[in-house]
Amino acid sequence: MTVPTPATHRLVELLEAECWDLLTGAVTGRLVWNGPDGPTAMTVNHQLDGHDVLLRSTPYGSIGREVDDSSVAFQADQVDPVEHAGWSVLLRGRAEFDYDASAVPVEVWPEGRRSLLVRIRPTSISGRRLLP
Repeated sequence: MTVPTPATHRLVELLEAECWDLLTGAVTGRLVWNGPDGPTAMTVNHQLDGHDVLLRSTPYGSIGREVDDSSVAFQADQVDPVEHAGWSVLLRGRAEFDYDASAVPVEVWPEGRRSLLVRIRPTSISGRRLLP
C-alpha cells in the first residue's frame, strides 16, 4: 500500500447538517474552556440531546468548579493516520449545569459517581474534512 503525500489531499468545509451527523456518531470529544490557569481541554464521553451536548462530571472536579455559565468549545474528530484523512467538528456555546438531571441518561465511562450533568447549548458549529 502506498501512502498518499500530503500534497494530494484536499481540505473541505462541512455543511452544518454534516457536522451534526458526525457529532452524533462520535463517542468522545474535548471540552475546552478558559480556566483560572488559562485554556483547559479535557477529553470526555458525551451524547446529544437534540443539538445540546450532554456530559457528566463530578461537582468537585475542574469541570464542576469552572464551566457553569461560561463560554466553552466542544471538539470531536476522527483521524486515519494511514490514509492521512479525517474530520473535525468544532461546536461553540455556553455550558450550564442541569441540577434536575436524574431523568437524563448519559453513560459515564470512568468509575465513580458523576452526578453533575453539563449541558452545552450551541451558538455555532463548523467542521472540516481532510480527503485523500
